[in-house]
Amino acid sequence: MNKIAYIALMMFIAIPGTAWALTLDEFIDKRIAFIQSADSAKEADAFITLCNDVLAKNVGKDAEYRSVVHSARAYAYWAKKDNAKALVDAKKSIELNQKTIFGYIVLAQAFEADGKFSEAAQAMDKAAANNDDPAEKKSFGETAVKLRAKATMKGFDDFQTKGKSYLNGEIKADAMLKICNDALAKDTKDNKEYASYIYAIRSNIYWTKNDLKKAKADAQKAIENDPQSGFGYMTMADVVAAEGRYDDAADLVDKALAYPKYMTDPEAVKKHAANLRLEAGAVSPRALWKAFEENEVAAENKYKGKLIAVKGKISAITTSPLGYPEISFHVDGYGLYQVQCEFPKDARAKIAELRKGQAVLVSGVCRGMTMKNVFLKGCKVIN
Repeated sequence: MNKIAYIALMMFIAIPGTAWALTLDEFIDKRIAFIQSADSAKEADAFITLCNDVLAKNVGKDAEYRSVVHSARAYAYWAKKDNAKALVDAKKSIELNQKTIFGYIVLAQAFEADGKFSEAAQAMDKAAANNDDPAEKKSFGETAVKLRAKATMKGFDDFQTKGKSYLNGEIKADAMLKICNDALAKDTKDNKEYASYIYAIRSNIYWTKNDLKKAKADAQKAIENDPQSGFGYMTMADVVAAEGRYDDAADLVDKALAYPKYMTDPEAVKKHAANLRLEAGAVSPRALWKAFEENEVAAENKYKGKLIAVKGKISAITTSPLGYPEISFHVDGYGLYQVQCEFPKDARAKIAELRKGQAVLVSGVCRGMTMKNVFLKGCKVIN
């Protein structure tokens, strides 16, 4: 027997009644026997039949008696896992007698069985308010607190599911923003991890909308609510990177890796940090070409044979005589001089998605200058 059922049993106090064919005291005795039975679910149908007969023949217009019977039948339906009917009878019991204790307890049972923990907690609050016994009032209050904790965790689970759907592109940003705001309007003060996750998701939404001020504020709230929120550090990294502070963003990604609870692909996150550091050191095609043009020896010492990143707008997309896809950045007004980036053959599909004039960040190994052009090999489009 669970705690609420036990509380319910304790509430069945004999109340003197009129001499019906089945008095209230006699009905209460039968109901106590039903609750105490080894398998009340199996005996529920017989007890429901008894309740129907009592309501039809015995109670007349006695609202208090009718309330007791409705709450008893609600308990029987709950035992049968028929929560819809349990809710109807529990609410009828309360309608007949606002001071009922057991009616609110069974209502809480039915709500809890349906996963409606907030509503169950509210019902237990009502049961506590109707009870004059200090010990029972305290017990009811403790049960309500536990039900609210369950409500918060259920809300968190539901929100995480929606958050993942948003990150997968299945929920649009504006719709998810409303979900975030609605969730924050509810009571999350007792679950900092939940609040942190909401702020991290909302930060991402503002980041996609290029509202960096709001995105940064929410990322900070995510971290403040849960200093071990890897998600919070990742969203802050996105904001900091958008501000052009790539080294700082990479440091934040490293910090996120220390708290991988919501991280589905840590290796991809590590690559992201490495790419941010490449972007931090990215050079424009014009600056790279100029370095070789002005002092090829110094430029070779600095760049040749090293993995570097260049960032600029694509001037041309071509295929080399050997079949390698290439993109070029012109560094003069005539296309005579350029930085040329060669990609592996298996990158053709990716390069086919690019277009002239598109701004890209490309990494590759610098091979130096040949015939006034600078060449990068083994290239990869970072973003």
